[in-house]
Amino acid sequence: MNWQVQDRLTRGFIAGLVGGIAMNIVSLISYHILNIAELRYLDWAAIVIYGTKARNFAEVVFAQAIQLIFVGILGIIFAYLIPAISSKNYLLRGWLFGSFIWFLLYGISLLFKIHARCHCAWTRRHRILPVLPCTAS
Repeated sequence: MNWQVQDRLTRGFIAGLVGGIAMNIVSLISYHILNIAELRYLDWAAIVIYGTKARNFAEVVFAQAIQLIFVGILGIIFAYLIPAISSKNYLLRGWLFGSFIWFLLYGISLLFKIHARCHCAWTRRHRILPVLPCTAS
């Protein structure tokens, strides 16, 4: 059976999904084990979807699924962008694309004053990167 995928859309989605899984693993480790992150990527998705962090398992699963679909779509966009900008140094171009998207989305969250409404005790003792203030609701 030939599992080689030739379709650019499918390959881009799979690439985005694989990258999203890797970034979520790092996010979960930095949040749960290292205690250096204040929000997981699924928390950002939950805040956009629900207006607050996920409060139960079903909300966590749904927010995580939406976040993975979103990064899959970013993979599709990059897959279609590569022929227009050349595939030379594609790893650097991918890193720059990812950095641009992160900066754009972070800037939008600042512009629209999107912040987490916490439902738990929130500590800031390991703060490394600036994030929006968390207000208890």
